[in-house]
Amino acid sequence: MTHRNRSICRPVSVFVVGLFLLYLVSLSAAWAQGASPSTTTSGPPGATLRISTKNPVPLHKDIHSASTADIFFTKNPLGSHDILADPFFSQVKALNLQSLGFEQDASVSFHHVIVGDTQVYGGKGEAFNFRPEEFQQRGLDINRMFDGIATYRFGKDFFNEYCAMREKLGVPGAVTANTQTGTIGEALWEIERAQAKRVVFGLELVTNSHRYDFPTAKTYVEKVSPWVKAVKEKFPNVATVLDASWDGRPEHEAWNRELQHMEGDQVRIYLWDRDLYAPVRANDAASRIHESFVNVLPPMIERIHTTFPNKKISVLQWGLKPGQERHNTVFGCLHVAKMIQWMITFNRDNDNLIDYASFTNLTNLLLSKRGVACHYYALKLCGQLFEGAPNVLESSVAGVSGVDVVCCEEKGRRTLLMLNTNDAEITIASALIDGSPAGAKAFHQEAIWGKDINSDQITQEEGDSEAIVLKPYSVNIVRF
Repeated sequence: MTHRNRSICRPVSVFVVGLFLLYLVSLSAAWAQGASPSTTTSGPPGATLRISTKNPVPLHKDIHSASTADIFFTKNPLGSHDILADPFFSQVKALNLQSLGFEQDASVSFHHVIVGDTQVYGGKGEAFNFRPEEFQQRGLDINRMFDGIATYRFGKDFFNEYCAMREKLGVPGAVTANTQTGTIGEALWEIERAQAKRVVFGLELVTNSHRYDFPTAKTYVEKVSPWVKAVKEKFPNVATVLDASWDGRPEHEAWNRELQHMEGDQVRIYLWDRDLYAPVRANDAASRIHESFVNVLPPMIERIHTTFPNKKISVLQWGLKPGQERHNTVFGCLHVAKMIQWMITFNRDNDNLIDYASFTNLTNLLLSKRGVACHYYALKLCGQLFEGAPNVLESSVAGVSGVDVVCCEEKGRRTLLMLNTNDAEITIASALIDGSPAGAKAFHQEAIWGKDINSDQITQEEGDSEAIVLKPYSVNIVRF
């Protein structure tokens, strides 16, 4: 992956200014001759950014979280990974996450916490504190579970290390209770220790691998309902999240119907990229993203909301599946930014129906043998939207397709996330606020972009300019 840093229209000398003016003259001539947009020609000239300040809505910041699944160790070879050391910790901090979740994959159904123990090293805990007899009871061989981590000695307690990282980041936590082999006491300790704002009662318990403990949805309701009650009695402000199914298959919908009248504040779903793009038939990037976020994602949300009309939604998890064609690509960068833009806009118009969203996972983002994934930089740019306590304003781009925007404002300072999903550079000819010119002397712009939608080759740029210029296949943060 290459990352090249250069300025956008930065006035460093008279010579550079002269070149820029010549560029504008040549660009105007090209438009006059009817030149079509390309990666070297800006257009169309009528693209207009429109912002309205009439109905500001506070930004709901809990949608910018991440999961700690698998960050505590390395694989091939197995070994311990210090999550509090740089560069990893600084890379995570730079994302400006608003919370950090101790959310695992299948290991959550066997992990235990040692109540009262807070030591990362030298305490009573070891890794996930698996118990061999619990695997044996379910006909499982612990030696073959979880790629060998179930029996490896790491010399540290993963949950306590997570808590140390959360404290160092200065953000609240989110935990997933082990409803299969754990106890209510453990769940209450996790919430207290992690200063959690929400607790999720299990992951994927609808699947066949959990039939030993939850053969039906009714068994889940009977076992977990007392846990929900216990949490609310001790921590009334902690959101309780039920393990609903994200799938539309009949047996999964039957599971959800059984959970409909269960006590709980929210329901959990997945929003993985493979689910969003599998039904899509378009070929070019702009059309694929548009079709996915207009024709696929809204019906998914509507289906779960129709089943649980009185509960909000927690997205555990969302992201790019490793091994899929979109992972670590320019397209993946666009997808990550589009998901953030879509959730902010959707929540603005739907009373924050999506209460929480956890990007998964930091391991594949930062610890791959190929290095830092390029879509890390897209998520990092998006993190700037969550600084301070901004309001979300109504915003749109007219006169061009394939460009998406969301605008946040605090004390008259605006931060925009803008995506150009086209293979052509786009210049925003004018910016209007409540119908009048924005009056900005300069736009400060940070961008990542790539020429090849399927490549991991991205360019990073930052600078000031008199107009907003969106590179092909780009993710942009614009401030003015």
